Amino acid sequence: MINKRLRGATLAFVLLAAAAPAEARRGDRLVTDAGVLTIGGRFAFELRHVNPDPGGSATGVLLNFSPSFGGFVIKNLLLEGHLTTRVGLGDLYTNVPKTVGFGFGIQYLFNFRSIVIPYLGFYFGPDFAIPRQGNTQASISFSIPAGILISLNERVGLLIGTELSIDVGLTDGARGTTISLPIGYLGVNAYF
Repeated sequence: MINKRLRGATLAFVLLAAAAPAEARRGDRLVTDAGVLTIGGRFAFELRHVNPDPGGSATGVLLNFSPSFGGFVIKNLLLEGHLTTRVGLGDLYTNVPKTVGFGFGIQYLFNFRSIVIPYLGFYFGPDFAIPRQGNTQASISFSIPAGILISLNERVGLLIGTELSIDVGLTDGARGTTISLPIGYLGVNAYF
């Protein structure tokens, strides 16, 4: 009986030791001090399937690529700018133009000196689509990114998260509001 308890306690100790925070064993916490600059990018995708009428359906994948740049204005508060390109693939996006845009925003990293850092932000900026020469459609985009940043070392982080986006059309060809929440996005940031 005591032998079983000793084995159970030893197993629990080994599991806790193995699962102890990595920062206790490693020194590669991400640098997020004021004045640190960052460059990186994100890639996201959305799978969409539309059934407007019985018997008629369309499927597509919306790819979103967004390189970014910025700097920390105070510890853990990132002021960031990004470019965005959205490309639709599949029969749902047969006659839909590519969208390009840019935006600015802030991101707060809840950096508790761990290698896993939660973050939350807010971005805004215009998006443009050019379906044919001389006809530009414009919208304004508001988005809230949230997720985790995993420190690969003190200068490189891996982003895993999602971004709630609200696009409000400004021109006749883009009137209306679109709300999207990608399945997720993956990105990499470098800090220097």
